[in-house]
Amino acid sequence: MRRDPRRALKTCELALVRRGCSPATVEAVLRMAGALLSECGKPVKAIDAGDVRAHLAGCARAELSPNTQQAVLVRLRIFFKALVEEGLLPSDPTAGLRVQVGSAQPQLVLTQTQVARLLKTASDASRYASLSTAEHLARPLALRDRALFELLYATGLRRQELANARVVDLRLQEGSLVVRRAKGGESRALPLPLPAVEHLLTYLRNSRPVLAAESSPPTDHLLLGRAGAAILPDGIYQIVRRVGQAAGLEVTTHALRRSVATHLVQAGVTVEAVRQLLGHSDLASLVHYVRLEQTELAKAVRALDLTSARLGPTTEELRTAGNANRRAAAARVRPPRSGSPCPAPGTRLGRGTHER
Repeated sequence: MRRDPRRALKTCELALVRRGCSPATVEAVLRMAGALLSECGKPVKAIDAGDVRAHLAGCARAELSPNTQQAVLVRLRIFFKALVEEGLLPSDPTAGLRVQVGSAQPQLVLTQTQVARLLKTASDASRYASLSTAEHLARPLALRDRALFELLYATGLRRQELANARVVDLRLQEGSLVVRRAKGGESRALPLPLPAVEHLLTYLRNSRPVLAAESSPPTDHLLLGRAGAAILPDGIYQIVRRVGQAAGLEVTTHALRRSVATHLVQAGVTVEAVRQLLGHSDLASLVHYVRLEQTELAKAVRALDLTSARLGPTTEELRTAGNANRRAAAARVRPPRSGSPCPAPGTRLGRGTHER
């Protein structure tokens, strides 16, 4: 009896890993499937739609929201479909089941002015004065935060992808970053706009060595925490949330990701180029996969660089960057363009826009 659920969970895990699912997805599917199997207490082949309905009813009695119940059902469906595909089950007991949910909540898209405010706030070292941070770490942490936000806005990375980034993945001379896959698909090389390159150089020269000295042995991860260890995805979430709060904004990594896509499309970049830049398999459901040349991806990030969110570095950042970077950065400082395409203040997207 005990062996049967363990075998089913292991089979599902291997199938999802082969499929290229993210570790977070695998963990969530196995956790929710394990809860169902433990509750049913019967062989996996004996579980039917009634058992799944009873489990979902228990979720409702536990006062889980309809959206959370829907998330449970989606993950159980992934679990049983994997077992059907692997030949352990003849059919999927979740087929045809639905959870009644309310109207979808609109999803945040930041304006370019709000993105500019985030970038400026990320560079403010005074934020760490109230967090009991050692004085010598406040400025390095602020430089790291600015580099983190520059990467998120330049590329729309998922937080798992950003957490996976290593120093060796940066190719600053050619202005690109190798992104290690977090979901299905291959690793990809993305071009970086000049502002992101400048702030990454500043971070690597003036921040990362200070943070790395706080830990032994050292790590090759790109972004480090105050103790010198690699930042985990949840850590990235917390940094983005804290900077957003300091800027008076509601922000998540997914909000930044949606904002990147919106700003690019509104700047005239094709949906297909945005799809590949963000690593989506179906950013637009009717767009078929077409491999783009690196030059086409470069056009996408250049268009993002021309949006009004790019206000240029502060005077302090120019001094820190060094003479060569100072000349390059000063050359691009410019006021926001009037009439720059962007969503109306407070614009939100409905569920029609994909989020990954």
